Amino acid sequence: MIKSDENVPQAQNRENETTDGNDDQVEDHQFYKAEKLLKLKRLQGKRHFLVKWADGSKPTWEPEEYVSEHLIRVYFSTHTNTGAKRKRKTCIRQN
Repeated sequence: MIKSDENVPQAQNRENETTDGNDDQVEDHQFYKAEKLLKLKRLQGKRHFLVKWADGSKPTWEPEEYVSEHLIRVYFSTHTNTGAKRKRKTCIRQN
């Protein structure tokens, strides 16, 4: 799961391994720090997010199940359905 300021798995760096000739596969999870989500797209009916990595490496597309709910909430609170950034709420003072 991708979390801000925490180590996260990067799907492109995952490798499946088989053990003792069994059909069971063990995933080798490598974790990386994510800074924020940049874009959203749908591939085969599933949401994928473009993740900006904290280490400065090239952003990669990751499936929603690898992304933390916190980063998804932050993304949707700042982006509209069309992908444009939302305007900041105005503060009205009453005297």
